[in-house]
Amino acid sequence: MADVSGRAILEDLRAEQALYGEMLGLAREQKDALARGDAGSVEALLGSKQSLLARIDEVETRLGPVKRDWAAVRETLAETDRQEVQGLVEAIGKTLQELMATEEEVPGSFGFRVRRSGRKA
Repeated sequence: MADVSGRAILEDLRAEQALYGEMLGLAREQKDALARGDAGSVEALLGSKQSLLARIDEVETRLGPVKRDWAAVRETLAETDRQEVQGLVEAIGKTLQELMATEEEVPGSFGFRVRRSGRKA
């Protein structure tokens, strides 16, 4: 079983939520830049997205053991932490759905994929 505290899990999930929110903002900016034909902005945004993906990957790496052992980890958490985790997971899911929809609207976009979960986002 993953040996992490409820606090660490919550911190990582909050970070993940914020990072995916940033990614959504960049995707929207990219869509607008493409509509304007602003190649320079698109190039800069792609670089920003690449850096952000590296940060997301760091958080996902820390959360990997927790996600793999979630049933056991869940039992070690206080009820309030479980509820907060659930709320964060739902919020992250909604952001990922919105991100996927935004990326799919971008002509020629390679889309956005969540590597560890196997979900396209």
